[in-house]
Amino acid sequence: MSGLRDWNMVKGFLQQEWQVLYSSQSKENQFSKLLEKEGVTTVRHASNDGRFDEWIKNEQPDFVVFDRYVTEEQFGWRVKEHSPSTVQILDTQDLHFLRKQRHVALEGGESLQAIAKGDIELQCDTTLRELAAIYRSDCTILISDFELHLLTTVFHIPASMLHVCRLNYDSSKSFRPLEKRTKDFCMIGNFRHAPNYDATLWLKNTIWPLIRAKLPTAEVDVYGAYPPKEIMNLTNTSKGFTVRGPVKDHMSMLKKYRINLAPLRFGAGIKGKISDGWHCGTPAVSTPIGAEGMTDYFPFGGAVSSFTSPTQCGSASASAAGGSAEGGGDYDYAAESFASKAISLYLDDKAWTKAQRRGGDIMHNLYSHDLNSRSLISRMLYTKDNLEHIRSSNMVGSILNYQLNRGTKYFSQWIEEKNKNMKKE
Repeated sequence: MSGLRDWNMVKGFLQQEWQVLYSSQSKENQFSKLLEKEGVTTVRHASNDGRFDEWIKNEQPDFVVFDRYVTEEQFGWRVKEHSPSTVQILDTQDLHFLRKQRHVALEGGESLQAIAKGDIELQCDTTLRELAAIYRSDCTILISDFELHLLTTVFHIPASMLHVCRLNYDSSKSFRPLEKRTKDFCMIGNFRHAPNYDATLWLKNTIWPLIRAKLPTAEVDVYGAYPPKEIMNLTNTSKGFTVRGPVKDHMSMLKKYRINLAPLRFGAGIKGKISDGWHCGTPAVSTPIGAEGMTDYFPFGGAVSSFTSPTQCGSASASAAGGSAEGGGDYDYAAESFASKAISLYLDDKAWTKAQRRGGDIMHNLYSHDLNSRSLISRMLYTKDNLEHIRSSNMVGSILNYQLNRGTKYFSQWIEEKNKNMKKE
């Protein structure tokens, strides 16, 4: 989803009639060609390459937006040194340390309830690096109110340094009704993204058998780029489970299905697979992790399963789910809850129509391109107009820029010289 997020951000800048320059370490690709077609100047700059210094010195842009903390680490000190009046903005995409530590907790056998509630260890090297990049930046863009709350309450980062900008979508005029949806369930997600890989295995091994037990003719299609062999081999057409792999037009695909499944056990940020479905009028069934940060105060556009067993809630008993879930009874109940929600929504036409409408309301109020783009532009201009005060008030950022970025600078220059010598040899 980072490509879509970047494109929508650039589109908002172009609508302001700003000149947009796009610097990337990647070779020319389909995305860069699209940018060039829309009037964006693209240029390739490798990390640890001093040619970036001359480029940024000549351009002296009003704003620089870094795509994730690693890019800020590599280029932030260069911008600060050669274009000091440029406003430096960090776009986190999502909080990488949160996703990473949740993955670690899951693999360590931590309960899904604890992972969702945040009762896990959140500090690691990635945490420190990401927080440092936030402090070094003049403004940081977050993707959800949940992550804003986490940073301000747990890590005590001033809210004045942060700005929430969700994924942006153009308004949908109408949705395909239930009676015109010819397919049952779908799931979508890039398989290089660990939460999607894990979700597919959980769906196939544990959740789907529970759904098929109640809906013996139902089928689910799993889509996503870069599926490894072991994922493709999960296909079992006799059980209604098919891995389709990459799809050329995923929006058109989503419009054909009744329900969009997102059985995420860990992750962070806004889940584009869910918002894409809402944009197409397709209700979602997800977990507390999947629903996190997606709706603010609006009702979820579909159904959210539980990670808490009836016993934990105070009931007399809890039924155990079948299948081959990992992690014991906690995970078994989570799978059973997910399957139950999916079955109920599938069978209840009125609930489905209500869920579709709720998804549309969420998209209109929280994911509108016009609304979010205007808000971001306003925040950027405010930061530029008040840059001197913002920087003088950010003592932690000043310390990090003076100390840590000095170390990054000299290490980067050492690598640059080493690369030059290797080329001579």
